Formats: sequence, C-alpha cells, structure tokens
Amino acid sequence: MRADVIIVGPGPGGVNAAAPLVGAALAEAVRNERPDLIIVDLEGLGFDGVEALLALRDVPEAGGIPRLAYGSHVDAERLAAAAAAGATEVMPRSRFVRELRAWME
Repeated sequence: MRADVIIVGPGPGGVNAAAPLVGAALAEAVRNERPDLIIVDLEGLGFDGVEALLALRDVPEAGGIPRLAYGSHVDAERLAAAAAAGATEVMPRSRFVRELRAWME
C-alpha cells in the first residue's frame, strides 16, 4: 500500500518552493488531503521545520497522523527540538534515506 504523504521542506534541488507548505498552507493541506504521513525536512533554507511541527499542534485534523522529521546527524539540538515539537519519529538523513520505503508502505 502506498501512503499519501505531505512533504514539508524546500523544493527540488535544495531551492525553496515558490510557496512553501508552511503555516496556513500546511494546515489547509492537512485538512484537505488527510495524509497518512507528514515528512518534515529540518534543514530547509529560509524554512524552519521545527516551527512547522509546532504549528501542526494547532491543526486538529493532524492528530494521529505520524510526523517523520529528518536532518543532519551532527545537529543533535535541532533533532531534539523536532522531537519536542511533536515529531513522531526523528532521524538523521542517512537513516531516513534507508528507511523511507518502509514508512511509505
């Protein structure tokens, strides 16, 4: 089974998307799409994945949806902040790459 996923972070090639999926846009996407999983990139330029996780707390429709956050293995402080902000699972990018397929099933 393929999961329906919302990805929160920078656009392709490390360039921020024209309209980043944060704030009201993220809340609306969660309400409309009812995803099976929300993936948060903690390293987007001009984007704060921890803030996005905190904002999801105010979206009742996000309750019960797993939130997978990933980032640099050397940024333990940001990984811990993501966990405190409500990420269901927090992992370094290398582990995320290895385990993504399992999360999508």
